[in-house]
Amino acid sequence: MKFITDEPALLVNETLVIGDLHIGIEYELYKSGISLIPKMESMLRRVRKLLDLTGAKKLVILGDLKHNIPETSRQESSEVPEFLGALLKDVKIDLVPGNHDGGIKELLPEGVTLYGSEGFLSDGYYFTHGHTWPSKDICRAETLLMSHIHPAVEFRDSLGFRSVEHCWLTGSVDR
Repeated sequence: MKFITDEPALLVNETLVIGDLHIGIEYELYKSGISLIPKMESMLRRVRKLLDLTGAKKLVILGDLKHNIPETSRQESSEVPEFLGALLKDVKIDLVPGNHDGGIKELLPEGVTLYGSEGFLSDGYYFTHGHTWPSKDICRAETLLMSHIHPAVEFRDSLGFRSVEHCWLTGSVDR
């Protein structure tokens, strides 16, 4: 397992692992009076760059591919299939749905493998979004890979300025 420097992604063997993309969040912000340019195209370029950099043959998305709940916005109905369809030309895709992925099955192009929200075990790694109870297979895993919690660390200097950086949270379990 290798963390990708300066990216919210990691490589497990030949599998790139990402999560919490929240495609369509711009619509939610628009309803609150904030107008942003849709980020799906730049996100697609970023994921393709990571695939090229790592040589990954598979992509695992650990949930929250889309943002809006409980409904699916028109933006998501358009952008989610476009995003996945473009990536399917290069890699196999596995998706573990997250708490923002209600109705996601209807948006998936043919070729995307959709797992249950509890996650799945593969080669000693347990892949899950993290918002539901995992299956008993987690007990056979050597490593748990989970998104959902958005860990971050806050730095403050002597003048009171602060900076928040996203981070990886790692640990071990005594069995």
